[in-house]
This record gives sequence, structure tokens and C-alpha cells, in this order.
Amino acid sequence: KKKLEKHSKNIEKVDFSKLSGRKERGYEGFIYAQPIRDYENSDIHKFEILTRFNVDFVKDPGVIERIFQELEKTGEIIDHDLDVMRRAHMALSYVRTLNGSDNLPEMAVNISPKTLSSPKFAAALLSMKEDDPFIMDKMIVEITERYDFDNEDIAFENCQLIKSTGLRIAQDDYPLGRCAAIHSKRIAPLVDIIKMEVGRIPSLKATARMAFDPERCLKVEERIETIAHEEGAIRRGAGQGQGFFYGRPMPIKSSLEALASA
Repeated sequence: KKKLEKHSKNIEKVDFSKLSGRKERGYEGFIYAQPIRDYENSDIHKFEILTRFNVDFVKDPGVIERIFQELEKTGEIIDHDLDVMRRAHMALSYVRTLNGSDNLPEMAVNISPKTLSSPKFAAALLSMKEDDPFIMDKMIVEITERYDFDNEDIAFENCQLIKSTGLRIAQDDYPLGRCAAIHSKRIAPLVDIIKMEVGRIPSLKATARMAFDPERCLKVEERIETIAHEEGAIRRGAGQGQGFFYGRPMPIKSSLEALASA
């Protein structure tokens, strides 16, 4: 009971953080997540963990992009990503304590190439494994598309650690941005999941430039907003879909409560 109360308190507490020297209004101790539908099982049992900032995704969809650009520029993205990853792990641990291990959701956590290039990542991952090793296989490191790796040697070592710890690796938002993970000859073979803009299946020409084979990966189509998008994704062989058609980003506590009542 004490452990449950501790987790609940940590997930729900409200505090404030600084973004480039100023308080970011509306920041909460929640993390924001968006549901993903598994087409084979026709259920929603997985979430992409987006950010810890409380923003209006509907009125200003570009606000997250601007926040992340600033975080990348200042280097604060590393601490942001690791904080969000710890919170996701904490939320999963809370659910396991509450309901047992049989019906845990999966959580895909956005991690920047800059964060993967930092020695801090390994320390954070090993700390989470020590705290609760029984939920690691429910977490996915989703490498964002925006930038290249600052240090590919460290990033490769961290990706090896990710795999040995039981997590999977996803490349986010193909074909936008750099998509550094799938263009790295060493890291690409470790990628398990490719997330694509709706309808943007890799062409043979694009595949030839990549360092990995998309056919061996689980395909997830993003920005599914209509039934036609969903039908097209299934027809193209996507295993999962994500978008406003299934739900808008919400605090992870609300997401888990909705999942529990489904």
C-alpha cells in the first residue's frame, strides 16, 4: 500500500520547470501520451509518450515543435527526455503494482538523437532497471527524426544497452527530418519499429539509401484522422496506427484510467 501511495503521489504531483531561464506556464508533473491502435488485436493498449509540458495540442499543434527546437538548441532536451522516460517507467510500475503484470500497456518514449549520444542515458536506463526490471519489455525507445547523433559511438553503445535490457527501438516520423537511426549502418539493424507519415511507405529507391530493411520491422502509420486513413493503413500492411482518430494527447494518468475502464 505504501509503495502504491508513493507512486501515485509522484505521478500526480504538480511542480514547475524552467525552459531557457523562464518558468513554462502550465507545466505539470504529468507526462502527455497519445494512444496507438493495434490492428491485429483491434485494441488500444499502447501509448506514445510525447512530452511533460501541458500544452493545447489542438489550438496550437506547432507548440511542441517550437519547444523541442529550443530544448535541442540549449541541450536541455537530454534532461527533458530522461525525465519523461523515468516518469513513463514510474507509471508502468504503478500499474503493475495495482493490477499485476499480465495486462500492462506498452509505452513508446520519444528520445532525441542528442539524448542517445549522452552517457547520461545509460545511467538512467540502468537505474530504471534496478528500480523495476519486470516492465522493461513494455517500453520502447522512439528515436525522434529531427537531428543527427552528436556522438554515434555513444549512441550505438546506448542502443546495444537498450536491446540487452529488453526494450525495443523505433524510428519516429519517417521520412521527415534526418531519421538518423535508420541511416546509421550500426544502429539501423537494431531498429524494431518504423513509424511513418500516413501513406508514406518507403520506396525501393529510399530503401536502397537506408541502412536497414523496413520489411522486417513493425510498421506504424501516424496521423490517422479518418476511417479512410485507417483502411488505407491496414491495406498497406501497417500493424498499428496512431492519430486523432483514436484519441488526442492526454495526461498519462488519464490515459491509464481510460485503459483500465475500457
